[in-house]
Amino acid sequence: MGWKRMTVPKVSEGLGYCDLRQFNLALLAKQGYRLLKYPNSLAAKILKACYFAHSDFMTIAIGANPSQIWRSICASRFILQKGCQKCVGDGSSINIWKDLWLLNN
Repeated sequence: MGWKRMTVPKVSEGLGYCDLRQFNLALLAKQGYRLLKYPNSLAAKILKACYFAHSDFMTIAIGANPSQIWRSICASRFILQKGCQKCVGDGSSINIWKDLWLLNN
């Protein structure tokens, strides 16, 4: 049986399996969200020290010799870019030239 038929919901006569690639990307995006939401966690501190010490997670390049974990989390950033919003506050953390202002439909 083909994978496409296996991922069809059971009510539509499929087997109801998840699309594992999409599920994996969702879990990796969740880890990226945790880097943004909880910057004082141990994992966030370690990744920040190794890969983006002088920048932020959403704008940093992957780097020259990244680990598989870092490459995978960075591969899911596009999901966060579509769904995250930035709180302006006093405006000190806003970059008007690089930050996204309008959502792409």
